[in-house]
Amino acid sequence: MYLLWSVFIGIICGCQLFEVGVLTSVAVTLVLIALEHLNFGRKSFVLIVRSTEDVEQDLTKMFKDRKISNKFKSRNYSSKGYDYAIELTYKNIQELNGELSKNKRIDKYSIIEYDADDIV
Repeated sequence: MYLLWSVFIGIICGCQLFEVGVLTSVAVTLVLIALEHLNFGRKSFVLIVRSTEDVEQDLTKMFKDRKISNKFKSRNYSSKGYDYAIELTYKNIQELNGELSKNKRIDKYSIIEYDADDIV
């Protein structure tokens, strides 16, 4: 977005429309700042799961049933078990925490909140 914005400003300034360039720069800056601070009730998390059994299908089904946006970032397999790192975007993490604690096949899990992508 920044690349296209800078090309646009270069073309506008090349046409000597400086007022338009300044106004659009201010408007785009305000929109980007607003988008940075609006989270629409959804937060980004990283879920780390450790299990002695393969629980990937269980997790995928749970995410699909609850309409949780997810992306498996890492899968580690060893003789001791399975480790998964999953990026999640969800509103109610306490509900997910309760569901994970009910799953007897999951030995250990961690939920980490983070800022996924910074615009500004």
